[in-house]
Amino acid sequence: MNTEHVVIILIGLGVSLILFLYYGIRYKRTRQAFFNTANINAATKKEVGKRLRFRDPVISCDYCGAKIDTRKNLVCPKCGASYNKDTEWTSRRNVDESKVDGMSGRVYDDLSGKASWKQQPELKSLRRKIFLSALPLLAAIVLVAFVSIRKSILDYRGDETLQSRNFSGYREADFKVKGDEVIYDDGDIAIAITGFYVGNDKRDNGKVAVGMRVTNRTDKKLEVDLKCTAVNGVTGGDVNGFFVLDKFRKNRDTVIYESFSGLSESTVFEMVITQLDVWDNHRRPIHSIEAPIVVTTTAETAPKEIDLDGLQPLYSNDKVEMYCRYEERSVGMSGYVLYIVNKTDRCMIVQNETRLDAEYPYLFLYEEEIPAGYIYSSNREKITTDLYGTANPEVSFLIRFPEGAGMSFSTGKLRFGE
Repeated sequence: MNTEHVVIILIGLGVSLILFLYYGIRYKRTRQAFFNTANINAATKKEVGKRLRFRDPVISCDYCGAKIDTRKNLVCPKCGASYNKDTEWTSRRNVDESKVDGMSGRVYDDLSGKASWKQQPELKSLRRKIFLSALPLLAAIVLVAFVSIRKSILDYRGDETLQSRNFSGYREADFKVKGDEVIYDDGDIAIAITGFYVGNDKRDNGKVAVGMRVTNRTDKKLEVDLKCTAVNGVTGGDVNGFFVLDKFRKNRDTVIYESFSGLSESTVFEMVITQLDVWDNHRRPIHSIEAPIVVTTTAETAPKEIDLDGLQPLYSNDKVEMYCRYEERSVGMSGYVLYIVNKTDRCMIVQNETRLDAEYPYLFLYEEEIPAGYIYSSNREKITTDLYGTANPEVSFLIRFPEGAGMSFSTGKLRFGE
């Protein structure tokens, strides 16, 4: 859904709200007009007179004192005198205004409880308009409630197929995991590689996807944060690999698919998972890998994608080599690229020690993790006086080894752009 659609929806909801309030106010005023003071007083006088007349139907004759049952006799049964002007009778028939005021509230409630007023044509029309104008608002409330419930309760990743992940043009690759397909198992969460798939149509030709089965053995939802950014001997640059950051249902196997990004060949002979953390439903850490997970496949090992032959190292020792090369690309994409070769059998962390500028603080990288034997390729940098305030800036890097703290060292100042 793009911004234009969102704006149209918000305008529609605003119009619905305005109509809902407008018709609601009209309905209230029309209803009040129906129950005006004249109608209430007329009905109240009628009700009061009826109640007083039948409270005690027997009166005394003013002439002979005989008892007269007003329900049966129109004149005195003993002397025949009329009681139309009898004081006792007229006092009961004439309604006092104070009595009207005292009973008007109850009469209003009686009238409100009857359905006849609801059948007034104007009121029926207004009720229909209120309902129609409220429908979009109700739909929006239901949608927001559904999204909130889904986010809090149904926020797990479900079973997928190649078709559901839009990989319908992929076919099963002719390589698979070498050895055990289970690449991680901490007792609570297990992750297995179910297969590799290669794009076979015009749109996805040469792209590679991986299928994984995530098994949650616990009685609660768990979240997996997995990062694979090192593939086929290269990390950084255009190679983005794939990421997983999802929750998985309790006591369940879930099959998922991810596509590799930045591969130059339609094959994966090695992939390295540099980060894998498991969290509970409250984002509390449960498990984390201490060393990268290296997954090899039955695919034939290809030559490294990055050719550094003939380049003079910018820095070199028995653990690391650094190269810098200017590369011509499309307009706006040319620039210097830093290559770092990890010559050890351990994972290496390279951290930039030099902050150059507030707007562009770090040249090439801030901190990167390079698996054993891998080459790191930085993004292209335009090293200019205008960008960094000085020509040919000097930068130093700290090299750390999580599995060997005593092996850490600094490269010292290195000059780029010469």
